[in-house]
Amino acid sequence: MKINYNIEKIDSLLRDIAAITGLTLGFWDNKMNLLVVQPPKQNPFCYAIRCTVEGRQRCTKSDHEMLTECIVNHGPATHTCHAGIPDSAVPLYYNDKLLGFISFGQLTNKLRPFNEVWQRIANLGLDAEKMKRAYNALPHYSHDYIRATTTIAKACIEYTLLEKMISISNTTAAEDIAAYIDEHLSERIFFADIMNRFHLSKSALYELFRRNFNTTVHSYIQSKRLEHAAAALTESDEPVADIAARFGIADQNYFSRIFKQTYGMSPLAYRHLHASASPGAVSKEKSASHLKAAKR
Repeated sequence: MKINYNIEKIDSLLRDIAAITGLTLGFWDNKMNLLVVQPPKQNPFCYAIRCTVEGRQRCTKSDHEMLTECIVNHGPATHTCHAGIPDSAVPLYYNDKLLGFISFGQLTNKLRPFNEVWQRIANLGLDAEKMKRAYNALPHYSHDYIRATTTIAKACIEYTLLEKMISISNTTAAEDIAAYIDEHLSERIFFADIMNRFHLSKSALYELFRRNFNTTVHSYIQSKRLEHAAAALTESDEPVADIAARFGIADQNYFSRIFKQTYGMSPLAYRHLHASASPGAVSKEKSASHLKAAKR
């Protein structure tokens, strides 16, 4: 699924909501990349933490954990970050396809004591008194205000789709997954990794391959491994075992068996048959026989 985001319109929408609510809002794409933040200037407390390398890494990890909760829940999630500050996020779905997320900062009606927070961030090398002042200046909201914010989030979803701030093209979903598989042929490819990366259920993944490739996911991956291996056999004198391993099949006997089932001959026979098409590729077997002949 290819998604195009109208960053300018999304930024304008979040700016308006931030001005009304006083909240910090972020828009994330469906791969958890932060695209827009409003207002651009962060509160001094979070800004100081993100100015440290370790703090920035912890913030990114916390953000991704919150967005992952949204995916698991298939709905809003509230998450306490590494510094003890609560954040919330709402996922954007269209026809069960994840489009992205909207995040909201400091959605709580009560801030915890600073000494509890300081224990979490003391090793970042920050000034305790400055951080305490910045922490105490953070806004907090009533339960009614939090509920109203959730309503605004839902309105954002509807408005986003209505105004076509996000355009969707399903025609490239299969192409994106096929490209991912091509890039990882040398590794073990787990269906769960594909499902998580492209936000698909198991049944949706299987249906996508049936509809677009008229085969199963396993058969598609295997055919791609063999296709690349067959090309490598004719283009180099690399040993068969090394070629098999390079394209994710460590067992040479298994590789030879499925290769013969697909191409009707062994990998060596395939190489010899196509040697004339690649005159520069001389097999190691031929080189070895020539060397033996020269020694006689």
